Formats: sequence, structure tokens, C-alpha cells
Amino acid sequence: MAKNILVADDDDSMRYLHERMLGMKGYNVHSFRNGLEAYNFMDANRDLIDLVLTDFEMPIMSGDELIEKLKDNGHKAKIILFSGCLEDEVKEKYANPKYDGFMKKPFGLKEYLAKIQEYLNK
Repeated sequence: MAKNILVADDDDSMRYLHERMLGMKGYNVHSFRNGLEAYNFMDANRDLIDLVLTDFEMPIMSGDELIEKLKDNGHKAKIILFSGCLEDEVKEKYANPKYDGFMKKPFGLKEYLAKIQEYLNK
């Protein structure tokens, strides 16, 4: 059975790339422009999503706010945070990180797919 991955990114071209790269590997991809849209989908489909990929900085609800709400409300999906910042910079802005993995943008396709598989297998 195909794994379900949720993508939250305000950049249209990045969402498209996630959809294409993951779709080509057989994953079901659900993509959203901000954390609020992603959270509402997750709340309505509580057990559907296996992995969440979220950008750090987005309008309406940021990636760190999305992560906080998901974890505080008992969602079990693994979460990988993407950012153009270094992870140390993200940790400075986000005092209590609750994400499971981090990737600095830009990243290569091989690294990206390996990280996805790593967290789906955990």
C-alpha cells in the first residue's frame, strides 16, 4: 500500500517539485500552501498521513506552529522540517523543536528521497 505524505510549502514551485518527485516514487502526496490548510487536512484525516514535510517559514501558520499543533494534538506522523536556514538558526528561533528530521534547502534529489525513506521506515 502506498504511503501518504503531506507537504506544506508556500512556494508553488517547491510544492510542485515535491508532488512530482514523490509521485514518481509511488507515494500519495497531499500538498498545501500553509500550515493552517495542512493542519485542517490532518485533523480531518487523522490516521491517513505517514509523513509530514513542512517548510519553516510560511504565511498564516508557519511550519513550527504546524508542528507544535500536530504534536500537541496527538498526531503520530513523523515530521521533517525544511528551511533555507541552518538547523542551528531554526533552533534559535524555535525554542523547543518537536520535528523528527531536518533538511536544509536546497537539497539534492538523492539526499531528499533517502531522507524520506529513512523516516517512513522508522
